Amino acid sequence: MLALVLGLLVLASADGNAVRFDDDLLLAGPRVQEQAKMPTLVHFGADGRVLALDDREEILAIDLLELSEPEREPIDRLIRLRLADVMSGGLKRIPLVLELQEATASGEATKIDDVLMRYARRNRPIWGNRVALAQVVEEALPARVRTEYRRLIAEYQDAWVATKASENTKGREELLADLEREKRIADIRRPTEARLAQARAKFDAISKRLDLTTDQEGKLRTLVQEYATNTNYRPSGRDGLKLLQDMFTVLTWEQRVEMAKYLREQRTGERFRPLRDAPKGTGMVAGVPILMLATRRKRRSIG
Repeated sequence: MLALVLGLLVLASADGNAVRFDDDLLLAGPRVQEQAKMPTLVHFGADGRVLALDDREEILAIDLLELSEPEREPIDRLIRLRLADVMSGGLKRIPLVLELQEATASGEATKIDDVLMRYARRNRPIWGNRVALAQVVEEALPARVRTEYRRLIAEYQDAWVATKASENTKGREELLADLEREKRIADIRRPTEARLAQARAKFDAISKRLDLTTDQEGKLRTLVQEYATNTNYRPSGRDGLKLLQDMFTVLTWEQRVEMAKYLREQRTGERFRPLRDAPKGTGMVAGVPILMLATRRKRRSIG
């Protein structure tokens, strides 16, 4: 039901105000001398520019360490727990996500920091942990790879700071604060976009299954938009039942029967638990890659 609602909310944003963030917030660093056969997070495109990272350097560095499956298990669990923490709250997250989008578009660090602080305070003890993620991960790693882990992180951060320092007069600590801000925005953006992509696909499948007309889709979008805004994105069970009743009035008898079958299918079997049932691996939750792709994306340069 939540996926259907999210899908309709996305489609309801016909004016282009769907949740999105600018790609230029992805992280990059300057060209440095690469050591032969040494693993690194710093790579370059044909134009000589550093390529964007798909995730935080603290997380991607783990993949470059030679860890056994037992050594990797606690790290993967930490990452899954952190992701679940970021995405907790369901529809209740949406107002803050939209607010973060507006703050990011303004480019004002104080506004962005205020939204991120409030997001962290909404029962997110893992993501909102004041201890640096690199320190948390390092403490969970076996001692034999900690030095290499610190080297990978330092190399990327040094490169990032070097390129930014050539563009302004900020000091290292201020630049690292900028880097952390961008990473926290991306922490929220990436899984949110993945969830929205799933919602869109699910609604498209439902629409095809019910053979909805354009008029019916429009009415359903309006109903869901009102459902979300009228409840301030905090619907009760009674609100959900009313929405379902209102949605059924838009459908034909045959479509109602098919919709009822679909809802029953969604309730069959044991409830899926992401932290228990998700495939073990960095960046995975509920069996879905955070970056919305089944295969690794082609690296791209950052201008």
